Amino acid sequence: MPKLKFWRLSRVLFLIVIVVALVCLVVTIWGLSTGTMNDSQRTTLLKIAGIPGILLTIPALVLCFVIRHEEKWQKMVCQVCGYVYDPAVGDPDMDIKPGTRFDKVHKRWVCPDCGAWKSEFKPREVESREKETVA
Repeated sequence: MPKLKFWRLSRVLFLIVIVVALVCLVVTIWGLSTGTMNDSQRTTLLKIAGIPGILLTIPALVLCFVIRHEEKWQKMVCQVCGYVYDPAVGDPDMDIKPGTRFDKVHKRWVCPDCGAWKSEFKPREVESREKETVA
């Protein structure tokens, strides 16, 4: 499965996990705050909704961190000329060191090929990578 499709799928899974976790936590808080339950009902509610709510929140937060970290390191493509900014390479001609993420490149940086502003760059898609390797 291509990497980009994996990240899109993981975002959907992330949203589902967050929604389920929030529903579980809200049901738990609401159920415990009503005061109409006995001790065994409270214990059952915590087992059914509270614990899964907490356990689902942890992987969702980890997944969120992984997605954000990966997005920051992806290659960016100039929409005007097709130049690809690779964080691993940087832009030595403009004194941007290798290992510099695109979000850390200064605002006034321009495309070395066509002079387009940084705002003209978009994340590189998997399809464009496949086209380059075929050509």
